[in-house]
Amino acid sequence: MKTFVSRSHRASQSSLASPAQGAAPRARAAVRQRLASPQIQTKLEIGPANDAYEREADAVADRVMRMPDPAAGGQLQRMCADCEEEREG
Repeated sequence: MKTFVSRSHRASQSSLASPAQGAAPRARAAVRQRLASPQIQTKLEIGPANDAYEREADAVADRVMRMPDPAAGGQLQRMCADCEEEREG
């Protein structure tokens, strides 16, 4: 089945599509330019072993690992009477 579209409808569709079509090449060009440009990156410095930052990180990691797991039976929350009735019946 053939459909006919008026010229004014086609013109409005092409005017709506042109900004989106023009945005993709501009975005790609911006990405290419950023990838091609040299970037300054500072040299990574590794501090001495057992410095203050490492001790702090170890202390925080120990605290996190000793936290109770809420899924393993932390606090219990009882159901309200209505919810318990729904569950039973």
